[in-house]
Amino acid sequence: MNKNAYQMLGLLKSASLAEIEMAYALKTYKESDKTKYNQAIDSLRDELKRAKLNMETPFYLPSSWSMAHVNYLPEHHSLVLKNLNGEFTPCESEEAWLNMLSGVAFYYLGDLEQALINFLKAEVSLLDDPHLYFNIALTYHNLNQKEKASAYIKRVLPTLSYIELILALKTFPLNRQNIITLLLEKSGISSKTYWQALNLLTTYNEIDLAEKIWEKAVRVYPENLDLQFYILQICLDQTDFTKATTYYHELSSKFFNTKPQREAARLLTRVGIFWFNNLWEAQEHVIAIKVLGQVTSINQSYEKLLAESVNIFLATNPKNIDKQKIEPEILKAKSYNARHMF
Repeated sequence: MNKNAYQMLGLLKSASLAEIEMAYALKTYKESDKTKYNQAIDSLRDELKRAKLNMETPFYLPSSWSMAHVNYLPEHHSLVLKNLNGEFTPCESEEAWLNMLSGVAFYYLGDLEQALINFLKAEVSLLDDPHLYFNIALTYHNLNQKEKASAYIKRVLPTLSYIELILALKTFPLNRQNIITLLLEKSGISSKTYWQALNLLTTYNEIDLAEKIWEKAVRVYPENLDLQFYILQICLDQTDFTKATTYYHELSSKFFNTKPQREAARLLTRVGIFWFNNLWEAQEHVIAIKVLGQVTSINQSYEKLLAESVNIFLATNPKNIDKQKIEPEILKAKSYNARHMF
């Protein structure tokens, strides 16, 4: 018997990518709109979207099961297909996998307490089954029982994908150190996955972890310039413009006149000028001039603005200690003034 689209979607976590794509597209649009059908397929190719779906939904069946097992159980065949089709129907049974299926039905029906009862009944027979333990952890999490959720998810963390592990940082904060260890040790990660991981970590404001992941990613993919230059975004999220420009010059010396290098120059110029304007307006003149001096090291067209800013600042008779802080910028301004006297 061939699986229909609904059945394949129900087995999302154990289906192949091709099955997931077809199921999602058919279930959502029923092939009525080719454009939307293609959009649905494209969305399922996004590792982040699939990971989010996987982390938010329980497994229907134990880890070793597939539709092939169900097809050889005629007395339960109809019940399973109804559940996979969204007609959630729990049942009373002593069979562990049916308790798991019923737990999922109660979960989707909103009865988390009863879902947990069924999952725990299934645990007696399905010891160490990662699918079941994930379901129990997810249910405990949604019941706000964080310690119990942490105990169960810890057992299945090694089975999660790289992006799922990062999502787990938010869902299971008590497992933070275990998750970080896996993220730093896990191998075989694609450059695209690293890129998505870095974006996700900066979005979550996990900046220090993002820098550690970046260091690992560029060791694995030293020729990937997009990954190499991602450190600039991390530095900007750390609001450390000096660190960002230092990395920029180091990378530029190795990858001069490449597209990522040019894009990085535009990014730092845009951000630096924005920060300069805000700092100057807030009368944080010393910091503003330092930032502008770093911008001019990237884009010399701002030398005039630097000289004008330094001249305005010096005209206010600042303290010597403040002048010492921007001594390199004062020298740059004097050089510019000397070259443009006439």
